[in-house]
Amino acid sequence: MGASQAEATVKSFENLANLDVFHNLPRAAIEAFLLESTSLTMSPGETLTGADSPSGENYYFVIDGHIGLTAGDEQPDALVDLKLRTRFNSADLEGPNGQSRAGGAYVSHLGPSNIFSDTALQRQGSGMTPRAVALMETSLAIMPVGKLQSLILRYPQWEQVLEEKTKAARGRFRDTRSGPLHVIQDFYLRQNLGIATTMKVIDLENCIECDGCEKACADRHGVARLDRKGPILGRLSFPVSCRTCVDHRCLPACGFNALSFANDEINVNTQNCVGCRACYEACPNGVINMIETAYTVQDFPKPIPNTDQNGCTNVEGLYLTGEATGTALIKLAINSGSTAIEHINKNLDKAVGDAAVLDVIVVGAGPAGLSAALQCMECDLNFKIFDKGHYATTIQNYPRNKVVMAEPAHIPKFGELWFKNTSKEELIAKWGEIIKTTRLEINSYEGVTGVSKKGDGIFEVSTPKGTYRSRKVVLAPGARGAPRKLGVDGESEPRVQYALTDPAPFANKDVLVVGGGDSAVEGAMTLADFGARVTVSYRRDKFGRIKAGNQTRIKEYSEQGKVTLLLGSTVKALEPQAVVLKVGDQEETIVNECIFAMLGAEPPTKFFKAIGIEILEPNTPEMVDYATRQGNRFYASKCDHCTGHDDQACISACPTGTIFELKPAALFTTQSNDEPIDPALVIKPFVHGLQEEYGSKVFRRWAKFSALFATALVLGIGAECLLRALHPRHSLSAFLAKKGMDVGVGYTSGAGLGFYLGVFGAVFMLLAAMYP
Repeated sequence: MGASQAEATVKSFENLANLDVFHNLPRAAIEAFLLESTSLTMSPGETLTGADSPSGENYYFVIDGHIGLTAGDEQPDALVDLKLRTRFNSADLEGPNGQSRAGGAYVSHLGPSNIFSDTALQRQGSGMTPRAVALMETSLAIMPVGKLQSLILRYPQWEQVLEEKTKAARGRFRDTRSGPLHVIQDFYLRQNLGIATTMKVIDLENCIECDGCEKACADRHGVARLDRKGPILGRLSFPVSCRTCVDHRCLPACGFNALSFANDEINVNTQNCVGCRACYEACPNGVINMIETAYTVQDFPKPIPNTDQNGCTNVEGLYLTGEATGTALIKLAINSGSTAIEHINKNLDKAVGDAAVLDVIVVGAGPAGLSAALQCMECDLNFKIFDKGHYATTIQNYPRNKVVMAEPAHIPKFGELWFKNTSKEELIAKWGEIIKTTRLEINSYEGVTGVSKKGDGIFEVSTPKGTYRSRKVVLAPGARGAPRKLGVDGESEPRVQYALTDPAPFANKDVLVVGGGDSAVEGAMTLADFGARVTVSYRRDKFGRIKAGNQTRIKEYSEQGKVTLLLGSTVKALEPQAVVLKVGDQEETIVNECIFAMLGAEPPTKFFKAIGIEILEPNTPEMVDYATRQGNRFYASKCDHCTGHDDQACISACPTGTIFELKPAALFTTQSNDEPIDPALVIKPFVHGLQEEYGSKVFRRWAKFSALFATALVLGIGAECLLRALHPRHSLSAFLAKKGMDVGVGYTSGAGLGFYLGVFGAVFMLLAAMYP
């Protein structure tokens, strides 16, 4: 057993030893369980049925995560309580984002330390097809019944623990099997409230539907980040607003460092957001919105080539597409390549020209260049495509198994391509299939060294192998030029490399990774996974521009001793089998066999300028005009619970104090812990509302006082009017007249009692008008 495997086994033992179901078991028993069981990891929404068992009966131990057991196609029973039944919105039988959950209503909820068996998933004669649904990423240990019985015989003290666990689970199942609790549990799990850390709730009996919460949110943030009209259960409504799920599914979905997690909240950096919709699709609750807005000059903080939406540059006939134009998404790069060729084909006079002159030369065989070349084939244009490598060189140079963001896109001559969060190997294989299927010929390993336009309007494109002439040129070189150097003597020796393609040859070697970006951090962790002894050198004292997921992982690798971090350090010199680093004011020499200088690459700006392409500088009138021409962009928007403010706008703006921020456990269960594993559900809040418990006491007191005062005043004035009409001598005005007070006895407008009645009436009408 290798060291990494041993560490994994110890970690598994520690995980099991901390669970209630294994508590107080001897180490030998837990190790025997690990040896006899198999593991299964379920993704959110993945289902497990009894039919999934390979043979015989199995018991499933929930090690981490949450499982919901569903009852086939059965719907929740009719509610017993009239208020709850009439308030329950049947549309809420659909899951978040309108996606119905396969398998019917939830009938039980199991967390770590809970157990279920194939028998529970194969209840014959019930007419149901029960399923176990992973409510989040969930780890299970699977133990065949025979081996479990043998283990119990060897450790009889464990039998009582297992019986207590299963008895408690059966009791919870019985308690929530019918009536209101059944519906409440189904709602609680269907709306993912079991894995939420917070939520907003509206008491419908006191809500006046003024939409003040939404308006206040929009006033503060520029766009409303919550929707008041969320799912309804009983007297309560649950606005569509971020609940900060414990598993943060949106966070790892973002490939552009636009999401971050700080102070228990997910935040969106709109400047980094490219509108790829990955977080929107990953969110299980539909609380992320994609906002369309016009590009501004702030969206282009770096120099950028001047192009239009067809890829045309200021040099007529010369086009620029792909990542070099600021396009970060593979889908958009693909679209930009085909758009440029469509524009060329539309405006190219095919009847004129020399047969020896190509219609189009495409420079670069990345996503944009390949798309352009395939579009040339579709338009029957005479073309060639060149690349300094083979194809998709930038992606080829990614570390092994690096996750790549690719959106659905149409590939000319091929059809639809759909990859989401795929590995670099899968994406490269798909491009290889496309090239083979379409028989696209690429001038590989023939990099373009120069492009010039001659007096006759024809372009000459130079490569180490010769010169080619073309009527149009489409540049798709990507955003990376030559890699940035370390700037020390000896850098040209073979041990200094600038890209990690295969980590396997570096197992058991001393490797230094220089850099603080995602490529450097991901490369370091990949090397460590393959057994390299990795040190990371970064000139700053902390990583500030890497994805949140990488922040978390590199910290874990450092704490586990897999990677050594030398922050605030730079490479000073290379020595045989060693590297000298300047760490603060000190020098440190470390053993070294290979260096990966992952410092990024210089953008090909010099190349663009050399061939005449105008480069726009940030915050200039020309950049303002460029931003205007780009049209609209999309960015993600979500509630961050007003991070940076002293209050939450929606709650502060509510005139009736009827919107609250609560933890799900505080509302749905009798437990007070933040993450209830087996909720003991309650009915009262959904029948009686929350105003008495969570509403504004000051507001309630003044409301009651005002109501009582207004009622008494109306009754008193009414009685006075009746007495004046029927028994004037017994009226209040007659009594006051006897006391020498002249209050008037008429109803003349503007005088006497009529005047005061008018004043009172106007005041109460004004209060009534102000209430909404």
